Amino acid sequence: MSDQRKSWPSLLLAGVLLTAICSALPVEAEVHAAPKITSEKTFKLDGASPDAVAWSPDGKLLATADTLNRRIIIWDYATQTKLHSLYKAYFGGDSLAFTADGRFLVTSAVSPKGNDNRKSLSVIDVATGAVVSDIDGPDEHPNHIAINVSQKFTVSPSGKYLASVTERHGGGGEISRDTLTVYNQTDFSLIYTRDIHLGTASLSFSPSNQFLAIIDVSGGLTVWEPATGRKVTELTAHPGSGRCGRVQS
Repeated sequence: MSDQRKSWPSLLLAGVLLTAICSALPVEAEVHAAPKITSEKTFKLDGASPDAVAWSPDGKLLATADTLNRRIIIWDYATQTKLHSLYKAYFGGDSLAFTADGRFLVTSAVSPKGNDNRKSLSVIDVATGAVVSDIDGPDEHPNHIAINVSQKFTVSPSGKYLASVTERHGGGGEISRDTLTVYNQTDFSLIYTRDIHLGTASLSFSPSNQFLAIIDVSGGLTVWEPATGRKVTELTAHPGSGRCGRVQS
C-alpha cells in the first residue's frame, strides 16, 4: 500500500507534463478545418436549365451548359455576372471543361460549318466568348450531322490530354459502340482512337495523368493508359446488379 501511495505524486506530475506538451502541439483538425460559409450566392439563370457545370482552374469563373435551351454561359462567380452567352445549334453532349491553363472552355460541337459534319468539340476563348477552334471527331466521313458530336469528354489536370467519347454507327445507322478519342490538350491534335463499350456514362483522368477511368451505363469500369491507349483494367458488372464484379488486368 505504501508503494502505491508513493507513486501518486509521480503519476500526478506525469499527467501535468503530458497535458502541457499536448496543449503546446498544433491541432491538426484546426489546420484542416473547412472554411466557414458566410453568405449564399444565388444565380439568376434567366429561365435556363443547366445540366452541366465547370469551374475555371482559378475558381473565378463558372460555366454552365443548358442542353434543352441550347445555351452555354460563362459567369463571373464573385459578382454573379454573365460574361458570355453562346447559342449551341447541336443537341447532345452534356460535358464542359476548362483547359488546365484556364484560357479556353471546351464543349461539344457548337454548330455545323457548312456541310462539314466532322466537328466533335468546340473551343471557346474565355476572354472573348468566341469559338476559336473546332475539333474533328474520329469519323472522317460521317453520314449524319450529329455522329461526331462528343457525348462525354474530360481534360487532364496537368494540361496534357483531352479525352472524348462519341457514338459509332453501323451500316444501317444503328449505334453499335462508343469511340474513345484522345487529343493533345495543347494544340488539340488527335493522338489515337479506341473502340469501347457502348453507353459511356462518365470518364475521368487520375491526378498524375497516368490513367483514364471510364464507366458505362451498365456499371462496368475500364481503366486506360492515356499515353499508350492500352486498357489496363476492366471491372464488369454482375448482370442486373449494376455492381462491378470480375476483374481483368
